[in-house]
Amino acid sequence: MLLINQAKLEIGAAANEPSHPLHEHAKFYLKSTEYLRETYGKYMHFIDIKQPRYCSGADSRGNDIPKMKEPDTLVYVPLQTYYVDKKRGKELWSCCLSNPVLLPNGLWDLGRNRTLPIKGSKVVSLETDMDLAFYLSYISRFVAKKLLKIDNPAEDAKREGDHKREQIKRQTAIWNMLDDDKLRMMASAYGIVQTATKTPDRIRIELEKALTLADQQKRGNPSIKGTDDFLEEMKVTDGLLLRHFVQTAIDEKKVIYKPDGKWRVGDKIIMMVSQDDVQKKRMFDALCNWLNSPNNKEKLLEFLTDLMSKEYLETIRDPKLFEWLAKVIGLKTAFKKKSELRKAVFEYFGNSATTLGDEE
Repeated sequence: MLLINQAKLEIGAAANEPSHPLHEHAKFYLKSTEYLRETYGKYMHFIDIKQPRYCSGADSRGNDIPKMKEPDTLVYVPLQTYYVDKKRGKELWSCCLSNPVLLPNGLWDLGRNRTLPIKGSKVVSLETDMDLAFYLSYISRFVAKKLLKIDNPAEDAKREGDHKREQIKRQTAIWNMLDDDKLRMMASAYGIVQTATKTPDRIRIELEKALTLADQQKRGNPSIKGTDDFLEEMKVTDGLLLRHFVQTAIDEKKVIYKPDGKWRVGDKIIMMVSQDDVQKKRMFDALCNWLNSPNNKEKLLEFLTDLMSKEYLETIRDPKLFEWLAKVIGLKTAFKKKSELRKAVFEYFGNSATTLGDEE
């Protein structure tokens, strides 16, 4: 039996009568319990995620045992709690494991059993204890706060399978990239430093670690570039070329980040990184995103002009880099010969005062 604000939730009457004060609650219950039956079948297994616990110990003869299982401890789940619905607001829900008690004012009380003790785990039958399964799954905060875990082998297998597929996709993308020049460009665009001086396999190892970390962080921050973005940018996008150029400038100490939170070219301040990005150590991403913003086209052109030189342009082998630079200076690149774009870029940047790629 479930109580809502100390009133009995009688599913049949409430679900069939739209004017019933607990009609929406009954619909919520029926939809949720249908999902539980389809997903878990006849039983649900609730597990205390802090169990089992292990510690070092000794046997009766005093011999050290490095790993011993501690005795399971009881977790007490309150059978009455507040639940907040977006439309209805705050409600008091109770799950009665014994007969509810009728109070003199006509309301119902939880009764004798006010908590559910769980030692290690608890198996709940969906045929005889559906109210308890519903309460633990949707109303009690123990599952939401991950104090209890619902055992779901199919879901666990899918999660592990997704992880394996992500890992294979990442490894295939990195270790099957046989073009070393493209590998160095892609790696530097994803924050791998000094790619010009490292062996290809060392770059691959560092890049795989960087993408693994990025995929983990991306779950909480979709703006972070992970494996899927890497695969998309293997086509060589303008954003990738920008990130590669910026990392190269950082490696050659032409662009410097200082503890005051500012990126600089020499003494000239480019931008100030937000405190949030500093704390998350995303200063490189912050600079690239700022330069790549449509609102900062003039700033990007100024940034490139400060760094570009004829000597650096002569080291470029990838024609896509010339095409990107041509776009930045405002040229239409469609149907233009590569030689035309190269000439136009040289004419625009060739006389820059600062030299990217020159020796210090």
